[in-house]
Amino acid sequence: MTCTLKDMIALLEEACKEEERLLRVHNVTEENLKTAFAAFQNRRAEINGIRSLSVSGSLLPAVTGLLEPGSIEEMVLISGSTDIHWPFMEQYRSLKELTIRETQTIPESIVKLQSLTFISLEWNKNLKALPQSIGSLKNLTHLDISGSRSISNLPDSIVNLGALEYVNIRGTAIQSVPASITGVKNTLTTNAAQ
Repeated sequence: MTCTLKDMIALLEEACKEEERLLRVHNVTEENLKTAFAAFQNRRAEINGIRSLSVSGSLLPAVTGLLEPGSIEEMVLISGSTDIHWPFMEQYRSLKELTIRETQTIPESIVKLQSLTFISLEWNKNLKALPQSIGSLKNLTHLDISGSRSISNLPDSIVNLGALEYVNIRGTAIQSVPASITGVKNTLTTNAAQ
């Protein structure tokens, strides 16, 4: 069911008022999205106060042009073809928490999101590998790839993640983990990797 213009305006109104400042943008036409944002043109400060975004991948380019990407700290990207939409993702430099669903790749340019502390890529059944550049995310404390059954190894660069506190690789094809991350206090592994 497509989100109507009235529904989209209500979602924007809710995002501006609620404490968590979360905007959900799914099943809406780009035209209704732009029209709803136009209705809030005199309330830019409130729109720029939105901190969390849940968005369908196909709408990310349109949303990026309407929001202030620098204010978004949390994002859930669903049905995200990151290959196509990553140039838009790179604008979210203040992003601390990123969840991506239904993707096949994570590009090396994830390194541009240096504020990330939390990455969830769980249940991405077609995701085959993590980029080497993930090891350059110095603030990363939480990495969850559980259920991403096509991933068979962690990138060598994972050993560079000194702040890493939690890793979940349950339900992946990973058979062993680098010795340097076995000391991470919360490493959830498959039986074969323990």
